Amino acid sequence: CLEHDPSSPFPRRHRQYLKSIAKFKEVIPIENSELLSKIHQTYRVQYIQDVVLPTPAVFEENMLSTLSSFIFFNKVEIVSLIQEDERFLSELFHQLSGTDDDIPVERRRDLVLFLKEFCTFSQTLQPTSREAFFK
Repeated sequence: CLEHDPSSPFPRRHRQYLKSIAKFKEVIPIENSELLSKIHQTYRVQYIQDVVLPTPAVFEENMLSTLSSFIFFNKVEIVSLIQEDERFLSELFHQLSGTDDDIPVERRRDLVLFLKEFCTFSQTLQPTSREAFFK
């Protein structure tokens, strides 16, 4: 139903995009299945909110705030789960601090982009938790 748009001559292909076009890239292998599931769930819900649903003026404001809250709390949980995984963070910083010859430029770029996204997610934390995060 969300792939049908009467104003467009072609149906949208959201399921195809999520199943085959969008690719999940693990810069450091994630062993925690709960964390991995939370990341995928958050991506899908964010996609639905940003791409699939109509503009806020057309859609129920209450539904959008519910989705926003869901995404917010998922991001908080993702940050917490990553912070708790000492192996993951130590491996990330170990690879980032390696010499230029050790790590290809593309890999280093992916590591930095992950760290940037992780820090962006941390903005959802409460001020005291955010301070602990940066420490």
